[in-house]
Amino acid sequence: MMLISIQEKFPPGSLLGLSDQLSEDQVRQAVSIDYRDPIVALVLGLLFGPLGVDRFYNGDVGLGLGKLFTLGGLGIWAIVDLFLIMNAVRSKNLQKLHAALGMPTPNP
Repeated sequence: MMLISIQEKFPPGSLLGLSDQLSEDQVRQAVSIDYRDPIVALVLGLLFGPLGVDRFYNGDVGLGLGKLFTLGGLGIWAIVDLFLIMNAVRSKNLQKLHAALGMPTPNP
């Protein structure tokens, strides 16, 4: 039940049936992890996309530097990333959850 409170931070359907496999301690641990918010990443992309701030927020330092030095691929990369960044954040959150619980990392 507690996983419902954080489901918007993960890809759709990725938490289905997961709570049945976890103990209460694991569920508490999963809820207490500091996940990135996909909406915040989108807003950062809208405001500072050509500077790569959205990618830095997601922990993708290399991609953030690439966007910064190319000014968001002369704006093209920044626009494309507006459509991709929320899913990138959700996927990174799912990887973080699986790593914290000692589960195999899901394929992207």
